[in-house]
Amino acid sequence: MTKRSLLYILIMLLLIWALNTACTSNDKEFIDYFGENQIKDIQAWIDDFQVKPILILGEHHGVADNYDLYLEILRMLPEEHIQLLLEMPPSFAYLCREYMKTGDEALLQKAIMHMEGTFGFVQENYQFWNSVKELSDNGKHIDVIGVDQEFQLKNAALALLTIDEERFTPVLQRIEKAGKKGTEELLQELENIVNEYEPLPVETDSDQVVKDIMTSLRQLLDNPMGDKSRDEAIYQTFVRKVDPNIRSIGIFGGDHITKSGESGSAVSKLFNEELFSDKVVVAEFFYVNSTYMEPKTGQASSMQGLSKNSIIVQHALREQPSVVVYRLPPDPLFETPNLKGLSLPDMYDYAVVIKNAKASEYFELSTEEN
Repeated sequence: MTKRSLLYILIMLLLIWALNTACTSNDKEFIDYFGENQIKDIQAWIDDFQVKPILILGEHHGVADNYDLYLEILRMLPEEHIQLLLEMPPSFAYLCREYMKTGDEALLQKAIMHMEGTFGFVQENYQFWNSVKELSDNGKHIDVIGVDQEFQLKNAALALLTIDEERFTPVLQRIEKAGKKGTEELLQELENIVNEYEPLPVETDSDQVVKDIMTSLRQLLDNPMGDKSRDEAIYQTFVRKVDPNIRSIGIFGGDHITKSGESGSAVSKLFNEELFSDKVVVAEFFYVNSTYMEPKTGQASSMQGLSKNSIIVQHALREQPSVVVYRLPPDPLFETPNLKGLSLPDMYDYAVVIKNAKASEYFELSTEEN
């Protein structure tokens, strides 16, 4: 576990403590705060965050209800041109774009099958892209942008073969041959290939995809064992690929989106970028009485992001909708001596409480699809 991950866990524990313990002497004031700042529904939330073009969402992976909420937001956004930003490598983003353009179900299925053992290997992911394609077919211009480093070599290979099978088959044969010799040889051959292809000029859209994949592989080579935080790679690609003036929805794990500079998160770095500092709002998902899918086994595990005794949960449980959204303006209530710099409003612009969410389900091809 990285130092940044440990810091994130510590911050979250402090936040939970703050909402459970420090609030007890000011329960009524906090209840009033959340009551005054509750947003009545998803449409009202969309109207509220419209003042800034980029909404970053922080989820716990492996939750089926996440996908329903993302689709609801995409359908309700008034803009016809939307950037959909994903904690995924550019290879997967390209494959999704190709599926949306061609309707090639087999391509999408292969891309998801290659994600076995990860949170992406779920039925809801497949259904999500079916629905995004429908939105695209009905007139929404959705740019799918993957901003993570490469971690799915099979999908990188599938993307390159989809771009130009004749050109890249020999390249993949080189990778396969090196892989049979060992990890060190594989990494060296990947570096050789990246050094060959990354500097090539970009004259077509396909050239740009190849360059993006090679840059992502370069980021992988800088962090081959995954022992470093991926936030720097995510931040670098975000700044390079995202237009700050186009309506955007970003979907990331919660530990990548904390606004506080102490966290070292990808999003915290954006607030130091002139082009993005005043263009981004951040919403963190908090789950109550919920389950998520364990990626290695596909089993559902319980998840309680905040205690039922916390003030925000007490307030949310009084409300009928399964998703309750709160605006988080700064307030002296959060500025106790022990919590300065770690308060909920300092970390996020919105808190989204999701009640009784269900775990995602492992991806399986139906008999018809087989």
